[in-house]
Amino acid sequence: MSTVQAVKKAIKAFNVKQVNLSKYGALDGEVSGQMSHELGHYLAAPDHAIHGPVTWELYTASMNCNRANIALNKALAKIADAVVLCDDQAKTELKQYYFGA
Repeated sequence: MSTVQAVKKAIKAFNVKQVNLSKYGALDGEVSGQMSHELGHYLAAPDHAIHGPVTWELYTASMNCNRANIALNKALAKIADAVVLCDDQAKTELKQYYFGA
């Protein structure tokens, strides 16, 4: 599997995780926007390592979302791990595919 395919697979797994955690607000635009923001950082940095957990904008006011937060961070870490293996050409292809840039 190419590095580009590995990143796409990790993003698809993140999206599945969002669906599975939808009752916590994981399908809301804020979470998708946060993931896109992080992906943009990973693709822009030369060898960006994950900088720490993200505090996802979930329904924390009405329920305990700790497990959902942890699950989303694990899925995000898999994206970061896949991006780190990409060369510049693969990163450019992924930027074009996801951001049209």
